[in-house]
Amino acid sequence: MSLLIMSKVLGLISMMWTASLSSAFLMPQYMPQYHLTSNVPASFSLATPISISALQMVKNDQTTSAAEFEFQEMRVQLQAMVQQGIPSRDLVPAKRVELESYVRKVVQERVSPVPLAEIGERLPGTKWLLVFSTEGAALADLPRDAQVQLEFDPLELKLDYVLEFSKKTMGLNRLVAKSTYTFDDGPINPGLVTFVYDQIKTDAFGLNNLPVGFFGLLKGRANYVESSFYDGQFWIERAFGPDGMDYYNVYLRRDEE
Repeated sequence: MSLLIMSKVLGLISMMWTASLSSAFLMPQYMPQYHLTSNVPASFSLATPISISALQMVKNDQTTSAAEFEFQEMRVQLQAMVQQGIPSRDLVPAKRVELESYVRKVVQERVSPVPLAEIGERLPGTKWLLVFSTEGAALADLPRDAQVQLEFDPLELKLDYVLEFSKKTMGLNRLVAKSTYTFDDGPINPGLVTFVYDQIKTDAFGLNNLPVGFFGLLKGRANYVESSFYDGQFWIERAFGPDGMDYYNVYLRRDEE
């Protein structure tokens, strides 16, 4: 089962949770629709770009590697989105297509700085935020203020797949699918992370790890992160949608902030 399905399931859980709360406990929610030609700050627009700085970085580097321009564009723009609070789902189609082209170019032409078979050694203790997906459905089905995070235990082969909410969802801070994982460092599928969900817990109203026992249908089901690129700051996975077409999810490391 892919992370796309996992995110949809946790999204459904969160919607059922919020729907069950009394309206007296719910705060009005508002999330502006960002359009990169108007509402988004000028520092992140289609007209001026960020690409100027990225292009200069390429020109100044006499040892430009494959897809260097695309990598710098991807890096700078995704970091700007996180800093300015612009979710991937609110990008206009033209910007989504542009970012997707950068991601695909990086995966297809740039060698992963960390060999895929060695990624498993780097994961313990790290936290990763899903910042962009070339498949719009991967994020569109989530609650508007939810963020997907992967949090790896520093000592054991345990992984928390987390939906983290802003203060707009009063009473619900996090939904956590607590899991165990294995890592494939062999020659056939190097970089494959397989994690198996054990239980879902919540952080609600200041009470941590409240069990959500009636969502047991996914228990024991395997989920996968198929690594395509990893440099310690960005982690790109390839997945496949119901139509068999591939797409990519891009994670940004968060534990070093």
